[in-house]
Amino acid sequence: MSCRWREGKAHLHTTTTSHGDLQPTLAQDPTLITIKRIELTEAFCTLGVFLTPSGDTTGAMKFLMGIALDYATIITDSNLSRQAALTSYVHYLLPKLCYQPPLLSPTRNQCNKLMTTILQALLPKLHINRNMARSIIYGPVILGGLSIPNLYTVQGLDKVQLFLGHIRLGDCTGKLLHINLTYVHLLSSSSHFFLNKHHDQYSWVETSWMTSLWAAKLTFAYTNQWLPVALRENDKFLMDYFNTRQFSAKVMDTLNCCRIRQSTSPRNKV
Repeated sequence: MSCRWREGKAHLHTTTTSHGDLQPTLAQDPTLITIKRIELTEAFCTLGVFLTPSGDTTGAMKFLMGIALDYATIITDSNLSRQAALTSYVHYLLPKLCYQPPLLSPTRNQCNKLMTTILQALLPKLHINRNMARSIIYGPVILGGLSIPNLYTVQGLDKVQLFLGHIRLGDCTGKLLHINLTYVHLLSSSSHFFLNKHHDQYSWVETSWMTSLWAAKLTFAYTNQWLPVALRENDKFLMDYFNTRQFSAKVMDTLNCCRIRQSTSPRNKV
């Protein structure tokens, strides 16, 4: 994997812009074996999860959409009762759909697209109009809703549990999450713990698994997180200062790129 710079941002090379097939030999056989290099956006299956080097979730969501379409086709032609149809969704389909998303960073729109496909087939089996407001479909029973689990909400809860569990355990995954926290904090250039700030205020931070957790708008009590401090009197954190000037998202992105390039310049290293 290697990067090229365009407009002040690093972009991963594709198989077209940078060729790099591997040609190892097998044991004592001198014959070269070509290992084809996959595209950065090409999803490959690991332990049940479709990942890409670039973090693109298109391949994984395409696989999940296939599961949703198969379910929709089967349940449409079935004679299931209302209770059986609801049970099939909660105890059969939802666990299959929720295995991958906590390890990815799907957007709300991607999850809504999956849910639309499912609900178009499921709601008639529950004797409910397909066009009923989703606030009623997903809303809690205590407020008059049906409390049907929403994929985006469920995967968000699973993601929070995964994050807190590994951070508290302090295992290898927890250490990697801690490193990722520090990396995103450097990108945000904030004097505050970024997870406790509104994600919308930091539009210049690149999308990742951590930012999808950040978008949940929760408050975390994390005492081990490193926070930068001002070194001299009247020093300011640049991105916090620029944020008060109400610049556009594009301008903020450009300013942050300049800040990163300047801070990593060899001339600034002691």
